[in-house]
Amino acid sequence: CEYGGNDRIQKFTREGQWLASFGGFGTAPGCFQRPSGLAWHAGLVYVADAINNRVLVFRDDGQYQGLLGAPNPPSLGLPYDIALGPDGVLNIIEYGAGRLTRMTPTGRLVGRLGSTGTSEGQFATPWGIAIDSRGRLFVADTRNRRIVRFGS
Repeated sequence: CEYGGNDRIQKFTREGQWLASFGGFGTAPGCFQRPSGLAWHAGLVYVADAINNRVLVFRDDGQYQGLLGAPNPPSLGLPYDIALGPDGVLNIIEYGAGRLTRMTPTGRLVGRLGSTGTSEGQFATPWGIAIDSRGRLFVADTRNRRIVRFGS
């Protein structure tokens, strides 16, 4: 994912050779305003499009497929990052909403965790998300200056 002048996705070989790019700046279908995280699963690329408050879906060859959850995608508040869990669920961290939204790759809302704040179970400007090999999910909760872990 690249933002800040290019707002696109670039694809490279493992050796670093450039293969392709797709997307571009804007609000139109297939365009981004701050693509900030992506997940790749079963031939599809899911891109967190932060400023446009949505997750776009592309084939891995770059062909735009639509919005995650279309025709009625859930409301998202500045989705900054996305990660696929071992359970096959997409985990989307929302910087503006202070929450974690969980959706299937087909767009069904599974659940939402957290709210904006400083207490346990709350996030303040969560920025990034990662899932380790044991299936534990980690959220960089920036304004609270902490890493929040889900799972044992």
